[in-house]
Amino acid sequence: MAEVYLARQHGVAGFEKLVAVKLIRPDREGQKQFVEMFIDEARTAAQLDHPNVVQVYDFGNADGSFFLVMEFVHGFSLAHLLALCAERHREFPVSLSLAVMSSLCRGLDYAHRKTDLNGRPLNLIHRDIDTQNVFVSFEGQVKLGDFGLAKASTRLHESTDGTLKGKVNYLSPEMIRGEPLDQRADIFALGVVLYRLLTGRLPFMADGVPQILENIKLGRYVRAGEARPDLPAALAAIVDRAMATDRTARFGSVAEMLAELEACRTAELSGDNAAMLRKFIHAHFADLAAAPILPPGTDPREEAALKTVLTGRPGEKTRDRTLVKRQTAVTVAIDDRKPGRAKPVMLGSLLIALVLAALVLFQTYRSPTPAIPESTPVSSPPAPPPVPANAETTPAAAPLAPVAAVTPDAAVAAGGFLIVDAKPADAELYLNGKFLGSAAVKKKWPAPAATPLLITVKKTGYLPREKSIQLAANETRKLDFELTAALGVLNIGADVGCEATVDGKPAGSTPIAALSIGVGPHQVSCVNSAVGATLTKSVTVTGVQTAKVSFTFLASLKAEVSPWAEIYLDGVKLGTTPLNKSGIKPGDHLVRLVNNQLGKDVSYTKHFEAGATVTIAESFAK
Repeated sequence: MAEVYLARQHGVAGFEKLVAVKLIRPDREGQKQFVEMFIDEARTAAQLDHPNVVQVYDFGNADGSFFLVMEFVHGFSLAHLLALCAERHREFPVSLSLAVMSSLCRGLDYAHRKTDLNGRPLNLIHRDIDTQNVFVSFEGQVKLGDFGLAKASTRLHESTDGTLKGKVNYLSPEMIRGEPLDQRADIFALGVVLYRLLTGRLPFMADGVPQILENIKLGRYVRAGEARPDLPAALAAIVDRAMATDRTARFGSVAEMLAELEACRTAELSGDNAAMLRKFIHAHFADLAAAPILPPGTDPREEAALKTVLTGRPGEKTRDRTLVKRQTAVTVAIDDRKPGRAKPVMLGSLLIALVLAALVLFQTYRSPTPAIPESTPVSSPPAPPPVPANAETTPAAAPLAPVAAVTPDAAVAAGGFLIVDAKPADAELYLNGKFLGSAAVKKKWPAPAATPLLITVKKTGYLPREKSIQLAANETRKLDFELTAALGVLNIGADVGCEATVDGKPAGSTPIAALSIGVGPHQVSCVNSAVGATLTKSVTVTGVQTAKVSFTFLASLKAEVSPWAEIYLDGVKLGTTPLNKSGIKPGDHLVRLVNNQLGKDVSYTKHFEAGATVTIAESFAK
């Protein structure tokens, strides 16, 4: 519906600010429906002022073209960030998933509670929450954007009954059925985002849009706790409740969901949201954070060489919009459609020059192909069933679990077969929740025809995968699965610098933070040549909480002498008893105890083990 450009806002005394400018696509400008939706977005978003909502600075019309000036978020969309994690084999930790959700819920809760200037509720429903409309800056700020489909009590344009709005994977069951909506539709979408963050996949994926919509309506998906068994039960329950097919079973408000999420944030999973995200981004994507915003070869000061869009001096005709794409200048005519109407675009007495890059909303020009298809826009709805008069209170169909169990005998009678090839080859196969056997067994697995089938492949230490299919009579279908290792996060520390290895493979010098590693048990060793010691510990990485291993190489001395004594170590005075001294190099040391008043002077050699404490207890009393 719209195009978004990165732009520079100019002001007096060299003032500059990067902003995003949104324009209706040229082919949509003459269509009343899209113009009204664009105006509605501007009117809605302009009333929102919250650190977790993308800000709107200005809205106007130049030569019949509406424009929206918004905050530029220098970073990623959440979909882009997750795709990069998959591309670079970086697990997105549960702690960061909760940080993202905490910030996202705060922004949406604010929008849901927003009132107009007279104190009347806006009754705002976003209707398009997905990972593409959640933005994470390089500084760790999380912001909800794109209110283009938001429904509020002040809208000019009302959706036609039964028209689907949003991305198919995030649509609530009541949206698909064409029922009247309330803010619980957004809570359902929040649940899908949380599911995506925690499991690394979307819940309702199928071979086509009709099957995805059917899965959503029936609540047919692998529950978060099953897709990732190491999730805390309380967190898995939050996902299930937010994604309940019956809206009355969901959270009553975003604030209620936020409170439950915060309750799950133990000391291990909590922290400053922005600081946690910033640390992760700069640890794993420092190259992107440090890259220039402008494409290579573009000098932001050489604007004289670039034509500007919707700007000009009084009486001068503005003929084209010049976009600097990645190493390529592209000119797109705009005023040829409306000759003789050229005027500068005045934005609060400032001009906006579109001299930078044509980008996906709020993303840098570096955009990899997502590893997982995040969402499919729905442009035209399937014919929804008639909505009963009591649709608001009629519960949806009960969720399946996920489909009725299938027995081999029944499958033989129905006449269908599956051939499954999985990597790793010893993964376990499940048909509609019933264990079939190992994928290492190469055979035709019997399955019923003309029946929805959910095939799941699992293996400990890997993320499960699934496919929904339906066989025709006498059909034999081959399915291929390749599991991705489930990753966790490991921190390795030591009281002195050391070289760490994990399962015999070099991991680097301590301290090591946010090391991505497969879930399961591991042997971690640390070598410090200066003290001549090697320490080894076992650790189990769960993928839920950050695993930590800490090594103590230096030894300690604890001395208690009655009534007292001065303590010397290798001729150096450490202090007077009672004494606790740490930071002693492992090995043999000469310990001396002196009390001149009593004429006591005792020395002996003690062996100090790495990380151990040597205790000395003496009595000099007469």
